[in-house]
Amino acid sequence: QMAERITFIREVDELQLTKRRSLESLILRLGMNHELQHEMPEIVTSHQGGLRIFQYPNQLAPYLQLLSGLSVQSYMEIGVRWGGNFMLTVEYLKRFNTVSRGVAIDLYESPLARHYCQRTPNMEFHQINSQSSKFRRLLEGRTFDAIFIDGDHSYAGVKTDFLSVVGKARVYVF
Repeated sequence: QMAERITFIREVDELQLTKRRSLESLILRLGMNHELQHEMPEIVTSHQGGLRIFQYPNQLAPYLQLLSGLSVQSYMEIGVRWGGNFMLTVEYLKRFNTVSRGVAIDLYESPLARHYCQRTPNMEFHQINSQSSKFRRLLEGRTFDAIFIDGDHSYAGVKTDFLSVVGKARVYVF
């Protein structure tokens, strides 16, 4: 099912990717996360499964459109959970740029993200604490065009993640 959805992103008419409402519909079709249903609007809960994307389509669509115009060729996401947002972002960016490298980070094992990274050239999944010295060693000598920080959702966690990656990207997204 994941492979079919990735193929869909790769083959969908590019015009659909540039129109916000079409892109929102595409995101729903790819499948939303099934966790925390009590916190989610009905539009999300009625489209669960698939890639398990955790971002709301009306927020994610304009973000992807903005990012596609920033010549992003290397991308890191801290806090991928299932990996749906990471997979969609990388595949979406590939439609507009040459994406040479992607790194997915999560504290917990993410079978979907790991599977995608193992089968997609130049993509990596690391089960690692983004606030650890091991993570800082992983970053040594690496920079990215964009880093999305979506791990620990507390102020202190986001601040610590940002301080771990400051100077490592052109664009930071929180």
